[in-house]
Amino acid sequence: MKRTLTLVAVLCAVAVPLSGQSRLYQVHSRGMLHETIFNTGEIGRGYHQGQAGNATAVPLMEWPGNSALTTDGIAYDGQHNLLGGGVYLAASSPDTAARLWAMCGAAGSNAPEIVIGVWSYPLELRRTENYPVLADGSLNPSYNPDDAEEIIVSKWATPTGLTVSRTSRAWSYPDYDDFIIYEYEIENTGDRDGNPATVEFSGTLSDIVIGFAYGFAPSMFGHQRVYNSWEYANYERKDQRGRFDLTRWLNYNIDMTGKPDPVYYDQWGSTNKYGGGLTSPQAVGFSTLYYDVAHLASPGQTRAVRRASDSALAWDPLTGKLKQPWCNRLETSNLRSSKMWP
Repeated sequence: MKRTLTLVAVLCAVAVPLSGQSRLYQVHSRGMLHETIFNTGEIGRGYHQGQAGNATAVPLMEWPGNSALTTDGIAYDGQHNLLGGGVYLAASSPDTAARLWAMCGAAGSNAPEIVIGVWSYPLELRRTENYPVLADGSLNPSYNPDDAEEIIVSKWATPTGLTVSRTSRAWSYPDYDDFIIYEYEIENTGDRDGNPATVEFSGTLSDIVIGFAYGFAPSMFGHQRVYNSWEYANYERKDQRGRFDLTRWLNYNIDMTGKPDPVYYDQWGSTNKYGGGLTSPQAVGFSTLYYDVAHLASPGQTRAVRRASDSALAWDPLTGKLKQPWCNRLETSNLRSSKMWP
């Protein structure tokens, strides 16, 4: 049985043709915050926490955008703040005793090879521009002021039978230029192999769990200036701190010192060169804006709550359904798949 769950964490269209099961990406570059979106579910890049991740040709939650620079003859890729992000899915199905799961990004250093064709089958990637002014300086007669200036749609199937459609939106207007809104629609299509023409299972799934995983680590530039690297041995064990704001359901990450530049702190601070003397001033994170709660489980429909002491935390007495978001967890940066499966 098909059920769709929607979550919300021009017009001049640019079509992106797909060739088979290709892993492709498009980039949000309109506002101050730049990001890379993959048709496999990954955000930023295939997750990597080691030394091989110290360079990037695409934005990794880059703020501000176009921040690459060269100082003292050393080239830096800029102010990137994400080691990789993605979506975790899990479900139970009556046609198998095994738990079904798919880790579409944020799954270890070999994520590009692991994700595609194993946990994710890319179906669509489409980028649309909705700019008020055209490249020749004239007004865009198709401009829609009620939508974003930059829209990327990515869609992929998974071995769980759940197909994910993600629409991400970015703006350049003042006070709207430093965030991206992602809208997820997750549908039980029964497509477990990436071929929408075939349905491997048409029944009802239960105990569906959806997790959004981000490896925040501000900022590449600051860590390279101070440690000559951008990998977990430095940011995790020193002054990176994960935080959760209960008033806004906001997960975020900060550098406790802001990484004063070891050479030019006074000079850059007084002139605001390269943004000032602090080389990691960002506080990056994500907040859930809206959940479609119509199909959340009620008691007897799920085995998710295993302890009596959890009941008051898990169940909403007004609706009789699971509270949502049910679990927010801050982890270490080590998001290897074998750790996250259970």
